[in-house]
Amino acid sequence: MGSSRSTESRSAVERELTEALHDFFRAARRARGRAAREPSPGGLSLAQYHLLEPLAGGPRTNRELAEQAGISAPTATRMIDGLLERGLVTRIEDPLDRRAVVISLTGA
Repeated sequence: MGSSRSTESRSAVERELTEALHDFFRAARRARGRAAREPSPGGLSLAQYHLLEPLAGGPRTNRELAEQAGISAPTATRMIDGLLERGLVTRIEDPLDRRAVVISLTGA
């Protein structure tokens, strides 16, 4: 009989935890959506920031930036194109791999 109560108690706790996690992830998705729609005062979206953040440590290839930001390489390329137009990054041919390009932050 004691085993039945502990099983019921464990099930209730598991349900509560599952509901709490569901609520948390739903709130996180909403927050990400709001952040993506509302650029920061500097004019960068959260996605752009995540793409640029690794460049603080030095130049990176487009592929490296995409991997570190968790996006596809073509998406990173489109985002870099926009950042190039705004003068926030430069893009040059990779001296070690002519198939790749290296992205760097500008002074801006």
